Amino acid sequence: MTIDQEMSPTAVISRCAACLPLSEADRRDLEQYLKDQGLTHAARFLPKDLADLDAQVCAPDFDRVVFFDLQALLAMIWEHEPKIEQWLDSGVSIELVHEEAGHCTDWLKLAHAIHGSLRGWRRRLRRQQVIAATLLSLIAVAAVAALLLVSTTP
Repeated sequence: MTIDQEMSPTAVISRCAACLPLSEADRRDLEQYLKDQGLTHAARFLPKDLADLDAQVCAPDFDRVVFFDLQALLAMIWEHEPKIEQWLDSGVSIELVHEEAGHCTDWLKLAHAIHGSLRGWRRRLRRQQVIAATLLSLIAVAAVAALLLVSTTP
């Protein structure tokens, strides 16, 4: 008797989602971790699809979410504002492949890691805001020039 892929025990048990890191080396480490944990059927999400990940975890389609490291989890928190409280209330476990700060009892080290992540996110946000402000300023200058041109022509 063969077991259909949808009915295999690991597919039913895992209900796991994995957030793929950007670098290829980190992706290999994540894939090895999933293989070692028996989570080869885990759904994989690219960093650009983290809003979909949040929606599916809240659905609740998953009971386990794997991130490569603390920085990947924090990046999702800063950029996508997931409903982590809802995840935890529904029993979703969050795992880190590289737990250098995952079981950290030194709050100063943990706070330093979080501060560094937030600083990087704020830098990216400021850069986006400067670009948006520049574009809006150029549009405003063009509109003023057009109004002056229209008002001075007889």
